[in-house]
Formats: sequence, C-alpha cells, structure tokens
Amino acid sequence: MKLPLLALFVSAAAALPQAAYKAEYASSQPTVKIHQGTVQGVVDQGYRLEQFFGIPFAKPPVGELRFARPKHLDSSSSDRLIDATRFGNICVQTAQPSPLYNMSEDCLNLNIVRPKGTTENDKLPVLTWIYGGAFMQGSIPNYNASELVQKSVEIGKPIVFVAMNYRVGPFGFIGGSEIADSDSATTNAGLYDQRLAIKWIRKNIHKFGGDPNKVTLFGESAGAMSIALQNFAYDGDNDGLWHAAIMDSGGIAPGPLLTPKHPAVEQSFKSLAAGVGCTSGSLLECLRKANATDIQTAAAALSATAGGKFPIAGALAWLPLVDYELITDYPSVNLPQGKLADIPVIQGNNLDEGTLFAQKQLNSSADFESWVRSAAVIYNTSYTEQALQQVYKLYPDIPEQGSPYYNAETATSAGTMTNLTSRKYPPLESNQYKRSAAFFGDFTFQAHRRTYLKAATLDWKTNKNKVWSYEFQQNDKFANNGTGSPLGAYHGSELKYFFVRPDGRQKDPVLADKMPEAYISFTYYHDPTVLSGFEWPCYADGHKLLQLKGDNTTMIPDTYRKEAMHALTNRKAAQVFGF
Repeated sequence: MKLPLLALFVSAAAALPQAAYKAEYASSQPTVKIHQGTVQGVVDQGYRLEQFFGIPFAKPPVGELRFARPKHLDSSSSDRLIDATRFGNICVQTAQPSPLYNMSEDCLNLNIVRPKGTTENDKLPVLTWIYGGAFMQGSIPNYNASELVQKSVEIGKPIVFVAMNYRVGPFGFIGGSEIADSDSATTNAGLYDQRLAIKWIRKNIHKFGGDPNKVTLFGESAGAMSIALQNFAYDGDNDGLWHAAIMDSGGIAPGPLLTPKHPAVEQSFKSLAAGVGCTSGSLLECLRKANATDIQTAAAALSATAGGKFPIAGALAWLPLVDYELITDYPSVNLPQGKLADIPVIQGNNLDEGTLFAQKQLNSSADFESWVRSAAVIYNTSYTEQALQQVYKLYPDIPEQGSPYYNAETATSAGTMTNLTSRKYPPLESNQYKRSAAFFGDFTFQAHRRTYLKAATLDWKTNKNKVWSYEFQQNDKFANNGTGSPLGAYHGSELKYFFVRPDGRQKDPVLADKMPEAYISFTYYHDPTVLSGFEWPCYADGHKLLQLKGDNTTMIPDTYRKEAMHALTNRKAAQVFGF
C-alpha cells in the first residue's frame, strides 16, 4: 500500500484547522473558578459563545510518567490564573496536523464551549467529544463545534460541549511484555486518559454551567471505538461518569483485539525501541529516556513500512489491548453476558466504510486471500482454514457486490448507480479493490456495530428500548464537480453535518438541520426523535436502521451481509480473528 492507512484514517476525520477556527473574539473575557484556579476564556462574538481552551486535566505525562497511567492534578492555590484563551498543546503524533498548534507530550487538556451568558446555575446537558484518528493521530482543534452549540441555542435546548485530548500512538497505546509486566507503565494509557478527563468533567463541569448528571459521550471512528471500549471496560461498570453515548463508525475495536504479549504487539514494541537505538537492557527505561521526537520518527517509520498488513504490522501498531484489567476479556466472551454499560446509545455506520482504506494493488483472488490471511488472522486454531474459506466465499470476487455499494440517487445524493461492475483500478479484469473494501468495512466497522447492539438490547437490559442505529448513505452531489464522491458514502463523510468544515455549505439542507437536532435531542432527552422529528424506532423494535439520505430518510432492515458478518463473529471465528 503506497499511502499508509494512518494517513487515510486521518484524512477521513480531520478538518483544516485554520479554516475551522476563524473566530472574532471580544475583549471581555469570561472567568470560571475551579479547584485548580481561575480559568479565563474568550467570547466568540460571531457565534455568541464562550470558549475555554487547553484546560489541564492531568499532570504532564513526561519523564517517569511517560507510558504510565495519567495522574490527577494537585489542587492549586485559588489565586492561580489559568489562561484558556488559546488552544493547548496537541499530543505527539506521527505527523504535525497543523503548524498553528504546538505538539508536546504535555497535552492532557480539554476545551469547553458554552452559550454566552451561561452561569453555574444553568445545569445544561453536556456533550463530550472524543476524536478519532486510528489511535495514532487526532486533536481537539480539528473539530469546531461552534455551529453545533449555536444550533442548540437556536432551538431552545442549549448544551455545553467538551472536547478532550488523549495520548495516541506509542505514547498512548504501547504494548509488549515489558509494559505488561511493569508496575510503572501501562497498556491502554490513552483510554485511561479519557477516563480521567471524564472524571474531571464530573467534578468540575457544574462550574461552567453543565450538568454532571447528564453527560453524553460522542465520538467517531477511533473516538467511537474508544467510547465502546469505555462502555465495555471493567465489565461495563462506568461508575455513573456518563449517562449516554453516541458512536459514529466504531464498535469495540478496529477489527481484532490483541493482548499485550501477542507476538505482533511484542514486535511493534521491539521495532520501536530499535528505531530509537534501544537494543539491550530495559527497553522500557531506554524508551522513557529517549527524545519524544525520536519516538515520533520511529513510530512514523514503522507505520510507513507496514505495507498492507492491516492492522497488526505497524500501520495501526498501537491499539487498545485486552489487558484483562481495564478490558477484562474479548467481546465474544463478555458481550453475550451483557457486560456492557447499561445506558442509552446511538450507534451507526456509513454505507461505504471501507472505500478509504481498501487495497488498490490486489490484482487477483490469490492476492486478496493472502492479504486477508496476513491481516486478519490473529490466532491460528483448528478452525482457521474453515473460517478463511468462509470469508473468501462470502466476500466473492464479484465487483457489483463490492463497495461502493449500490445506492439510489436522489435530488441531493449522487448515490452509486453506475459502473457497479467496474473494478475501478487496473488490471480491470481482476483487481480486488471493491472486494477488499467490502471486507474491510465489515471487518473493521459493521460487524462490531452489530455485536455491540445485540448486547445492548438484551432482554434484561434496562435501557434496551433506548438504543438507536442508523446508516448514513448521503453522497452529496456537490462533491467532485457535481458527481458526488467516487468513494460513495465513505468513512467520516457525515462529520461535516456536525462540525464546521471548509465545505460546510455543501450539505443536504434537510439533513443539515435534522442530524444535529437528533444529537442535541439525544443529549437532552436520551431520545433522538423528540427535537428532530425523525420517525426512528429503537433498534430493539425490529432491528432496523434509520437510513440517512437526503429525500429518502427512512427505516431499513439491518440484515445486509448477515451471513458474511456472522462468519467473522461467530464463537469459533472470533477466536481466529480476535473478536
């Protein structure tokens, strides 16, 4: 693969920050007193919002705290002034998203956006954003929620919006035997960062006019996967820290889950260490003393040389792991037992989740089969060959069954109706792009959504009738000179309906109103239909999805590729594929 998967994940999720944050700030500055000191923010006159940038929620994870769980901040003197008038540092990652923002290990901070004039007594519902980026990249400035908060004010249901940073790449998701056996380091540090940020919100958000008893988590891609994992962590015990969740394009893991001592994880750890010159003695201690830039460079090199072996050979070398502490076991073990936070949920996918990431250079069925074997098989069992043969059969070499899938055109959606038999890339008689896109989308996104929703709607779940699902099928005609995206309704293409984007005007006008209203409604009422007017039955009522498409928003059955996804997630296959 010429373009690393990491770059593709990031291109799907990231906006252009310099375009997203052009605000007119007032000279008056709002202040909020918390246990750390007095936070001084800014007023955005254009949107009539108050914003507080870069508020620390943990000690800087540097020195001996590198690779460790985040530590609570010490209480500061009440007269300390916390300057929250500009973005805080973003976390170290393989590429600098923008020269406008400083990248540093000292990055555990969060932003708060609230309507102008909000007071401590208002107790507004809180929507908390967790960004995506393949667990390798991502930062707060990529997501400008000003229009979403402004929309909440316009419809008379104002919210407080919070966005957190968390460590990514090896700084947040390193594994290996030394890490697993260490008393001072941890796997899943990025997940612990998120958890501590949510605890900070629980303790402090009332000071900003938010209601700590009405917190909804919201994420996309790796952010949605993070939320699913948080709901799954500690056997589903979330300590009442959050009360509902919205997960766009993400279930419990980006495909398979591994353990800290899995050979692929061990190899990533050793390759990273070698990349910074650590070859003997304690590699962990050597890595802790290494320059962060050297680690960043080594991680980027590891990603660039990964080839097509998604997800365990470097492109996504740093992933959440089954550590048997935070993540107590595999989803295939715990989900049937209902070990999942019992809270209201919206979880959905886009129609063509796999097209951004699909392999373009697989030129024959043999190439496809070799790729699936190398990329998807996590554990060899007596069922491995049978599982693979099922995959090869159920994701056939038939282009019109691949992705982008058939998608009827409407007045505002280009759909995908023509050239369905085209293989898109040479050799045109045998290329496997559409086949690999279908497999990737199901293996990484769709199958995990189904298994999550099945557990969330078990008969004895209190909130089984407060679970909704959707499929985003809008392929805006405004894109690609009026012909729509050739990738279909691709991964991340729904985000411009919630966040300020450079192409923000190029949206279906009905969805541009109704989709934000649905999420604001869910934040308020744990029901997306109250404010949006969507006819959207809960998932337990017939296992149906809301098809989100301009001029054709309707309910559809969640039965597509049922046999194929079962072949990935049944108990025997789950042991092969790490589900």
